[in-house]
Amino acid sequence: MDADATVGDGAGGDSSTLDTGAFDVQIFYANPDRLLPETNAPPEDAETEAATDGGGPPWDCPPFIGLNRAGQPAAPGAPLYYQIPSEYSDAGVIVPAPDGSVCASYPWLGSTSVDQCSTTKISDPTYPQLPPCNWCAEAGAAAAGTYAGTPRYAVCQGLYDCMIRTGCTRNATKSYCLCGDEDPTTCANDPSPPGPCAGWEMGAFEVSSQVAGGLTAAILNYTDTTPGDTYFCAGALNDIMYTATSNCLPADDAGTGD
Repeated sequence: MDADATVGDGAGGDSSTLDTGAFDVQIFYANPDRLLPETNAPPEDAETEAATDGGGPPWDCPPFIGLNRAGQPAAPGAPLYYQIPSEYSDAGVIVPAPDGSVCASYPWLGSTSVDQCSTTKISDPTYPQLPPCNWCAEAGAAAAGTYAGTPRYAVCQGLYDCMIRTGCTRNATKSYCLCGDEDPTTCANDPSPPGPCAGWEMGAFEVSSQVAGGLTAAILNYTDTTPGDTYFCAGALNDIMYTATSNCLPADDAGTGD
């Protein structure tokens, strides 16, 4: 990619030192004019409402820009040590989102500070973690499960909306959104898993509780973050949300569980 980056050295892990205002890089995103599917209602949260004037998540914001250890644009497939919000320029090019803009101020994981914390806590990610589900925007339609034939991107967005609405990710039990308080062994054999977002989880994993081994596969791959894997759309979202809960939320907000 072509870049004229004048961001200072970001080594040391303090992303607040990045001078994104002087960052000029052209990063093209496939099919920026794609139609985005409708999503569920946004969470009733004061910061969320303020960020978008009550209009819901800004799904048209492009993926965060990935930077390397030195605070420069990372090469394709290389580890991303920092990630910063981006937006489309008038020319349709992805550029850093200026402070105060919708794409820079929307609290995807509860607050912008939690967003930034989460992007630095997952070891060497090679894909932009926010906005949620950007990694499967062009992954085609679900091949199986309740939402077979529905774009995987839309199903992933539905799972994200459910997580935010129910707060299920704030429970420290990793698979709580799918299994609720059931232990994984019981959940794997439950035709109706009690998790607050069980239907969306199964839809995103493209499995059925009526098919032998279906829920077991979802539980085993609950936080699969291997790009291209069958479970990547759902697994990456679960991993990001769980990482935010485990590492970035205040202790009194992180919930309880094993």
